[in-house]
Amino acid sequence: MGRFSPDGSTVAFMRWSRDGVATTTLEAKVVGAEGSQVLAKPDPDWPVVIAPSFSPDGRWIAFYARRVPFEDPTSIRVIPRVGGESRQIAGIHHMTYGESGPAWTLDGKWLFSQDRAEAEKAFHIALVSVETGEKRRLTHPPPDLFGDSGTALSPDGRTLIYTQCDAETSDLMLVENFR
Repeated sequence: MGRFSPDGSTVAFMRWSRDGVATTTLEAKVVGAEGSQVLAKPDPDWPVVIAPSFSPDGRWIAFYARRVPFEDPTSIRVIPRVGGESRQIAGIHHMTYGESGPAWTLDGKWLFSQDRAEAEKAFHIALVSVETGEKRRLTHPPPDLFGDSGTALSPDGRTLIYTQCDAETSDLMLVENFR
């Protein structure tokens, strides 16, 4: 799945390929231009990149990097919009399917991400510091659920939404006056 930059001029997306094992490249395409720019090539340690997300100022792209076969932890990484070396922010536990990626806070200092404590079954939502990798747990789903995922922050930063799932259904959860 692709994501637009805040100004709508560029789309970040992942391109899948199979050369014996599944790998992806993270690419950016300027809207209306031919071709695309490869931002991150497959890394032997982290060959699959998924779910890119532009920072609010459009200067950075956050994404998840996975190992093959899919195993925890997943790496949350950031890379400059113009390409270069990616930097790991933190290791997290992330479900092996779905393309719900990290979501930025309005100030660009934190990322919302799915995570799970080692001893728990249910996934929760965490805030992860882009600068230090510090994780702050935000949600506490009941232990019998699959858990929480798919965060989005309203344009004014006051309302957070996410999905809470069990084996058969899901609900949209809303946190008003979020700060």
